[in-house]
Amino acid sequence: MAATTSAVAAHAAATADATEEQEEKAQDPPPLSRQQSFLQGVPHSPQGGCCALLLDSHAVYHGLEDDPDEPTYIPTSLAQKLFLILEDPNYNCTAQLVSIVILLLIVLGCITYVMESMRAFQYVKDRCDRMDPKAGDCEPVAKPIFFRIEAVCIGVFTVEYVLRIVLVGIVPEQCWNPTSKQERPRWKRLRAYALQPMNVVDLVAILPFYIGLFDLGGGGFGVLRIVRLARALRMARSPKVAGSVAVFGKAMYASSPALGILFFFSMMAFVLAGSIIFMFERGHFSTDEAYRDLCRRSEHDYTPHGCYLRQTTDGLQMEASPYVNIPISMYWVVVTMTTTGYGDLYPTSTGGRIISILVVYMGIIAIALPITVIGTNFTREYDAYREMERRLAEKKKLRWKASLRRVVKNTPGGKGKVGAAPSPPAKNPDKELLEQLRSTLHQQKLGLEEISAKVEGIAARVLKT
Repeated sequence: MAATTSAVAAHAAATADATEEQEEKAQDPPPLSRQQSFLQGVPHSPQGGCCALLLDSHAVYHGLEDDPDEPTYIPTSLAQKLFLILEDPNYNCTAQLVSIVILLLIVLGCITYVMESMRAFQYVKDRCDRMDPKAGDCEPVAKPIFFRIEAVCIGVFTVEYVLRIVLVGIVPEQCWNPTSKQERPRWKRLRAYALQPMNVVDLVAILPFYIGLFDLGGGGFGVLRIVRLARALRMARSPKVAGSVAVFGKAMYASSPALGILFFFSMMAFVLAGSIIFMFERGHFSTDEAYRDLCRRSEHDYTPHGCYLRQTTDGLQMEASPYVNIPISMYWVVVTMTTTGYGDLYPTSTGGRIISILVVYMGIIAIALPITVIGTNFTREYDAYREMERRLAEKKKLRWKASLRRVVKNTPGGKGKVGAAPSPPAKNPDKELLEQLRSTLHQQKLGLEEISAKVEGIAARVLKT
C-alpha cells in the first residue's frame, strides 16, 4: 500500500509541474506574424535568409495575409541597412527621420513651384532694355533663389534614388517585394524594382530638372516642368497615407461593377443626348451676305460661304450656333449631367431646353446610385481597417507586457507582475491533491509505527507469561 501511495504521489507531482509550465506558456500571447510585427513595431525572430526585414508598408499595400511561418529578414551589412532605411520608413527611427525629410522637401518643392508663377517673385533681366522687347529675354522669370531651392531638393532626390537603385541588387527581393516567392538574377531584380510605379514616379520627377539644366528639352521644357509635381505622389510611401490609399483602392475595386455600369450608361447618354441636342441647336446653314461678318467673327467653325445660325434667347435676332458638331454637343451633355454648367454652351430653342432638363435629371440619377455603392464599400473597408488597427494595438500591448514580464522574471530577485502589486499565486488543483496524498501517507506511516509498537508490547507480555 505504501508503494502504491508513493507512485500516485510521484504521478501527481509530475502532472503538477507540467500544468505549471502550460500556465506559464499561456500567459504569453501567441507569436506575431510578419504583418503584425511590422504594424506593432516589434522585432520578429529571424528564421533564415541573410537580410530580413520587418514587414514594411509594401505588405500592407499588397494585402498579404498573416503567416507565422513566413520568413522575415534582418540586415547583416551596412549596405543592406542603408537600403532598408531609404526603402522602408518603418524600419527604424533613422528611416522615419529620412522619410520625414523627404516629405518636407516634396512639400517645399510644390510650394516653390506655385510661388514661381506669382509676379511678386519674378523679375525681368536687365538686358531687356537693350534688346527687342519681343525677344525672350524680356519675359519675367522666377528669382534665382527658387532655382537654388529646387537644385537642393532635386539633388537629395537624385542621391536617394540612385542609392536605392544601386543597393537593390545586394538585398533579397522579399525585402522590397513581399509577394516574391523565389530569388531572381540581379539584373532582373534591378529591372523589376526600377519599373515599380513609385520608382518610375521618382525618376520622372527628377528628369525635367536635368533636361532643363542641359537645355535638352527645346521649346517643350515648360510642359516638362509640370511633371515635377509628380513627386507629390511619393507621399503615398508614408505609412499613414499608405493605409488610407489601400482603403480607398479596395473600396474602388469593390465598387468596380457599379462603376462599370455607370460608365456604360453614361457613354450611351452622351451619344444619344448629344445627337438630339445637336439636331435642335444646330440651326440652319445660311449663306446670306448680311450674316457673313457675323459668321466670320464667330469663335466656332465656319466656311467661306456661310455658317449655321440659330435664334438668340429672346428670339428676335440670329447668332452663330456653337453646336457645330456632335463631339461639342457631347461635351455640353457631360457638363450638364454632372450639374457643373460652365455656361459657355446653352440651348436657346424650346426643344433644346426640354432636353437640357431631362439631361440634368438623368445625370443626378445616374451618378447618385453608384456613389451610394461606393460610399457603402468605403465605409465597410474603413471600418475593417480601424478594427484591424484596434486588434493589432491590443496584441502589441500584450506583447510588450509579456516582454517586460520575462525581463522582470529573469532579473535576479525580481518576481511578480509588471504594472500591478504582487498577488498570491493561483491555486492549483493538482498541487492540492499532491499535498493531500503526502498528508495521508504521513498519517499512514504514523499509524503503522503505532501498530508496530502495540504488537511488540503484546509480544513481550506473552513471552513473560
